[in-house]
Amino acid sequence: MFTILIFMAILAILLTVGGILTARQNGNPLTMGQITAFSILPLAILGIGAGSYPFGLNAAQADAVGGYHQFLNGSIVATNSVLYRCSEDGSCSHDYACDYYTEEETEYYTDSNGKSQSRQVTVSKHHDCPYATKEFSYTATDSFGNDYQLGDHVFDKNPQAWRRGEGIPKDIPRGVPPQWQHASDGIANGNTDPVTVPADYKNYILSSEHTLLKAASSDITLLKNKKLLPDHTTNLENPIYDNYLAGKVSFVGVKPPNSANWQDALMRFNAALGTMRQGDMHVVVIKASALPPSVSSEDYLNAVKAYWLNDLSKNALAKNGIVLVMAVDNSTSTIKWARSTTGMPIGNGPMLQALNTELNGKPFTVDSVFGTTSGWVVSAGPKPKVTYRIGSGLAAQIIMQDFPFQRACMGCEGKEDVGQHGFVNLSTEIPLGGAALVWTIIIDIVICLFLAIGLNNLIGVTELNLGTGYSAGSYDSPRYAYPKDSPYDRSGYSPARTHQKKGRKYNV
Repeated sequence: MFTILIFMAILAILLTVGGILTARQNGNPLTMGQITAFSILPLAILGIGAGSYPFGLNAAQADAVGGYHQFLNGSIVATNSVLYRCSEDGSCSHDYACDYYTEEETEYYTDSNGKSQSRQVTVSKHHDCPYATKEFSYTATDSFGNDYQLGDHVFDKNPQAWRRGEGIPKDIPRGVPPQWQHASDGIANGNTDPVTVPADYKNYILSSEHTLLKAASSDITLLKNKKLLPDHTTNLENPIYDNYLAGKVSFVGVKPPNSANWQDALMRFNAALGTMRQGDMHVVVIKASALPPSVSSEDYLNAVKAYWLNDLSKNALAKNGIVLVMAVDNSTSTIKWARSTTGMPIGNGPMLQALNTELNGKPFTVDSVFGTTSGWVVSAGPKPKVTYRIGSGLAAQIIMQDFPFQRACMGCEGKEDVGQHGFVNLSTEIPLGGAALVWTIIIDIVICLFLAIGLNNLIGVTELNLGTGYSAGSYDSPRYAYPKDSPYDRSGYSPARTHQKKGRKYNV
């Protein structure tokens, strides 16, 4: 607020001094109205600055805490296909011009004299004939109610031409889309496909100035230079691929042949974790020998967390995030050590301790860490329900069974957050600065300029009405009279009337 008041005080001085100098530029003394206006103007400007501060501060705080990105995890709960039987000028999308014909129409035009005229013209038209007899559209619906268009007006696997002699384009997809078929089979077999959905939320911790609540590391630069600090999700700025999937396992210095299996296993585990515990897990796999000798396992975990929380702007690791770092031997067969943390500064201590100790020395395999988590759709419709069977892997069991993950809340406004302490109070300590401060000052300047112009106009009207010395409704009689050459002559402000007395002219 101090910054705004200082700026507004300077603005008040400039506008007031400028106004006074302008009013005195013809050598005229200040009128009572001008003196009053120039007395009010500085106070009004300071009042505008003080009044605008709360609005600017609220805007700054809302911008600071809002817009953070997180992933919500769930499952596909339904698939649907639509058959379109094609006909001339029908609902199918892939067609060509056919069966041309002519038609008489009235054409309106303007002649050389600028008059509107009409005439009959013959127009050539055509019908739209489909290439194939059938087209299909395929959609999938997730547990959040989102619909995914997995195939839009595609041909049958072996399409039949709607009109003999016309070829069928080869660049139009044919057959059932593999992703739709996989999702449909998963629902039928009790192993529905997982989805991850980007969403926004408020983060009061990362937007605050409380450094004690934030992760910190002096190793970030060293590790980034050695390319040992990945983002928490592949292609972070645009992480979703294949409509509803994301890569949340990062491999550093290792390239396992079954990396796709790791991604699929974590996606399926996250579907259960997100649905049942509102969590979202991210995994880093690093070759232990790739770390510099000066960086311990705890140092590396702290660097990963600090980088993910502080250096990724609104893409920071979310409040519902779980981080698991596994360092493997050179043969990528054994986990040498494991470290874990969450996206919040508090909570889940027993779960993290178990992950840090139980995975050490265990085989580095999907089955050992996650196992196979599956979900089957119990009911779809407006309120779909999916039941999950958690995989037998150590990490899966620790997080979901032994020491269930408890998502720490930010605002703690939901029914499931009863009894938890939130962090909303941190938002009140966010100062007004940056773009919000600039825009607040700009708006204040505009208001002050309008105020100054308004006062100037008001003074002008007042002087026109009262400068002659007449009050509203008074009779037409002079209030004072000065010689023509007097500096106080008012002839410029009121109608002049000349009286002759002893040979001298007086203006009234």
